[in-house]
Amino acid sequence: MGIPHDHVLHIANKTNLDDTPKNMDESKSEPSSVKKVYTAARNMLLAHSAAVQSYRTKFQEHQKGKIGITLVSHWFEPLYDTHFEDKRAAERGLDFMLGWFLEPVLTGQYPQNMIDCVPPANLAPFSEKESELLKGSIDFLGLNYYTAKYAADDPHPSKIGYYGDQKAAYTFIKDGKPISELSGADWLYIVPWGIYKLLKYVQSKYKNVPAIYITENAYEACADKTRVNYYRDHLGNILKAMKQQVNIKGYSWSDNFEWKDGYTNRFGLIYIDYMNHLKRYPKDSAMWFTKFLVRKPAKESRVKEGRSRRHPEA
Repeated sequence: MGIPHDHVLHIANKTNLDDTPKNMDESKSEPSSVKKVYTAARNMLLAHSAAVQSYRTKFQEHQKGKIGITLVSHWFEPLYDTHFEDKRAAERGLDFMLGWFLEPVLTGQYPQNMIDCVPPANLAPFSEKESELLKGSIDFLGLNYYTAKYAADDPHPSKIGYYGDQKAAYTFIKDGKPISELSGADWLYIVPWGIYKLLKYVQSKYKNVPAIYITENAYEACADKTRVNYYRDHLGNILKAMKQQVNIKGYSWSDNFEWKDGYTNRFGLIYIDYMNHLKRYPKDSAMWFTKFLVRKPAKESRVKEGRSRRHPEA
């Protein structure tokens, strides 16, 4: 796997794409610090292309391995479908979060929305050689998905830099109602249909995208029944995309050290007791996943399929 990308703003003394530090007013940032965000991302992309070239020329033939990149993206839904500018804002949201890294490794260029919206002094173009190294530099795409947001056009943003360049406002609320149920994390609303729309978007926009692996998809909560529903509904939407020829090869769930929240947010299938020698307890969702992963015998599957095809009156 190549260099994973999550939230590049950490590289430039920022926090993730959903927050800014409370003690930092980005609207007063110096031009040089605004540029650093884009410079950091550019350097990450060039490092990725160099690593891929090294692997492909020195190791891939012998090891028969694959090398790719892992990216994270929300789904951005237009706040109002009837507003053309909101649709454009949603497209910019996807380009600034996903396309920022995906388009260069597929085409060797930044998304046109970024070229149009980011001051040229901040978004240095790739040289011809850099572009050639980047183009096609993944054998697979790892995709992390957690939630979805509404996007609305914001032609006069109060912020500058990365956030202001998008000229979009993002929210979980529409007409006083949340986009969906909120999890235990204040940024994670449960939007299973978002992963379907994201996968279909990637398939439609990037014709040369290789095989996709869902590398992160998880839910923070104490109520484990809701976690079971989260996985069931997301996997159902992934299956729906697969049936429409989206090339998805794998799926994994995640538990992790959650940025500034550390281990206080619990995403995993296993409960870990940090006070008692890290003793582990499988949650109900672990039991559900165990049953879900059991492959039914082929004979049994054919019998059930045959029964389902019988005429109701037979």
